[in-house]
Formats: sequence, structure tokens, C-alpha cells
Amino acid sequence: MSAFDGKIEELELDTWGTKGYLTMEQSEALIQFMSTAKESDLSVAKFATEPLENVSLRFLRARQFSVVNALELLKKCVERKTTGQAKHFATLTPDEVVKCDMEMLKKFYPHSHLGYDKLNRPILFEQSGQINPTAITSMTTFGALVDYHFHTMEKDLSDVFERATADGKPAVYSTCAILDLEGLSMVHCTGSSFEHMKSLVALDNVCYPETLGKMLVINAPWLAVTTWEIVKGWLDPRTQAKIEILGAGPETSAKLLKYIDASVLPKKYGGTAPDWTSSRPLAEYLSLGRSGDARREISVPAGHTLYVESYVPEGEVFVEVYVSPMKFDDGVESSSGKSTSSTSSTKKLDSLIQLSRTQLLGSGANPPVRNKQEFPNPTNDNMYFVLRWVNTAMLVGRSVVANVYTQADPTLQT
Repeated sequence: MSAFDGKIEELELDTWGTKGYLTMEQSEALIQFMSTAKESDLSVAKFATEPLENVSLRFLRARQFSVVNALELLKKCVERKTTGQAKHFATLTPDEVVKCDMEMLKKFYPHSHLGYDKLNRPILFEQSGQINPTAITSMTTFGALVDYHFHTMEKDLSDVFERATADGKPAVYSTCAILDLEGLSMVHCTGSSFEHMKSLVALDNVCYPETLGKMLVINAPWLAVTTWEIVKGWLDPRTQAKIEILGAGPETSAKLLKYIDASVLPKKYGGTAPDWTSSRPLAEYLSLGRSGDARREISVPAGHTLYVESYVPEGEVFVEVYVSPMKFDDGVESSSGKSTSSTSSTKKLDSLIQLSRTQLLGSGANPPVRNKQEFPNPTNDNMYFVLRWVNTAMLVGRSVVANVYTQADPTLQT
């Protein structure tokens, strides 16, 4: 009975067509494939430390051990990685690939590597329901995110696979993915979002076949059922069988703990590990109405520097920075290093000292206009900075992605 007749058992998925579990026919196909494929092509297709035998088996499994079809897939992989400059993007930093602050982008595209599951597979984590597509496209492009995917697979995942064997454990060149859909809405189901998702699935099908070991989709709302009906059509039966759609609650936590140790699983999912949080917690997407503005007040301690980073994708937006020795807006909470204030504050700024007024003019082209400013507080007292983003257009709204934060300046410390 073929592994594709009827239901594919999970154990069979873990071992079918892998080293140590090959049938005679599969062993013969492996010999034929490796004697025919160019070593240079296999080197392009493999992860950095992956043995040539393992990458050969991945391509053979993806084509049910048809040598002809597996060789054709390998050819497509080499062509796609070459034209997509996959190896080049592996040499760049994430910021260089997406042309923005990657850590700031993660606030709107939350994802991380959590560690390893019980089979020593890297855990790839994404809070898909918290993705903000508008903020993302205000900072970078879908094309750049495809390049970033090459970077994560060629550099980050290769490094994670290599680290997995550091303590003597056997190498496993497959992953365990967790997608948290809490917060999923129609905002995430636009045509452009589906096209981007489809392009990544197609890329993985060609360039990284048989890399997914298990995917757990959790906190799935009713909308996920409809979305899954679309997405699974892009996947082969083996990949479909590796994906489980789960809701919320104790049953989901139990399922996660079946694959992941409690010490690795974040607390919010039933484990004991710290919950993942953004390293840019104050980053936010600002929607400016017609002739509208947004204000933020931040307390900057003595000897600290205020950093203001703004992305404007289109149109004219002014960034104004004011300073005050005392709290400016008594109706708004403010604390050290935290951005506060409402977007509709009408309190006049005439009494404050204006430090700068910078024009940002987004052309609609990508990447968007990016501006970063620094404002030291060289005094011995706490200072309050008021930030204002202004849309001068009377007929159309504008958008800004902004991040404000403070850091201690060693040169100003006493």
C-alpha cells in the first residue's frame, strides 16, 4: 500500500522515504538520482551543513521517488535560487534585505525561532493574526519580503539546523511551525495578502521541498476554515497531512505539549517559557486624517537620547519635535521611555520649544521615505518631548509608521 493511499499516518510521515527506512526501490532511486544530479546543483539546493544524501532524499520524497521528476524539481530549484539571488541575500543583514528596521517590522509581522521541539526540529513561530499588512507595506514591499524569506531559509534556518547538533544530537533538516491566528480578520484576507502567501508556498515547494515536519495552526477562528480551503489547494497531500488546524483552550495546549517541552513553549500556550514580545514595543501605525495630526509625549531621563524613526510611504508629512521641562499634557499618562498621548489632542504647542520640523515626502515608490532623528537630553533633569506628525493634505489622509524610544548615552553619564 502506498503512503498516499488513504490517510497518511503521522509516524509514516516522519519516516517514509528517510534514511534507515528506505525500501529497495527507494534505495535504487536514491543511487540513480545521486549519480545523475550534478553535485554543484545539490550544493545550491541543500542547507549549509546538510549531507548531499539528505537533500537528495528530500527532492525524491517530494516527487514520490520518481527520479525523472525529482531531477526536474532540482533543476527548477537551482534556477529559482539563482534568479532570486538566494545565496546573495543570505550574506546580507535582515535590515539590508527589507530596507528597514527588521526588529521594528516584527512588531507588525511578529515571528521568531522559539527553540527546538521534542524531535530536535526548529520551532518557527508566527502570530499571523497580529500581522498588520498596511503597516508592513508602509515600511517595505512584498517583493522584499520574498527576499527576506530567502535570507531566513538560506542563513537563519541553516544556522539553526547547525546549532541543533552542537550538543551531539542527530541532525534533523525539517521544522515544526506554530501559527497563532488569534486576531485574524478580513484585513488579513486581501487579494495581495493571498498572492504573497501563494508566492511563498510556491517558492518553498520548489526550493525547500520536504522541509516542513509539522505545522500546528492554533486559535483558529471560523475565518481560518475558509482560508484553509483555499490554501490547501496549493499544497501536495503529504504537506496537507502535516498541518493541524486547532482552536483554543486546554486541548490545544495539550497538543502543543505533545510536540514541545513545557520549558520551550511560551506561558500563554500552556508552557513555562517567557512569552515572545517585540523588541520595539512602542512602534505603531498612525493613520492621519485629512489635515490631521498625531501626537505622542515621551519622558526622557537625564543622560538619555530620544530616537524618532518615521516611515512615510506616500504624500507629505511633517515630523515636529518639541521639548518641555515639565509634563505637557496633564490629561495623558506619561512615563520614562513610554510613548503616550492621543491622536486628536488639541492642546497648543506654542509654549514649547520646537527642536525640529522635518518634511518627509513619500513618492508612492518603494521603499518608502525613512527618517531617523536623535535628540539627546544632556541635562540633569527629566525632560518631556512632544512629537507631532502632521498631514498637510486637505483632501486625503496619510499614514506613518513610527517608533520612538530612549537609550542611555554613556558619554553623558556622570
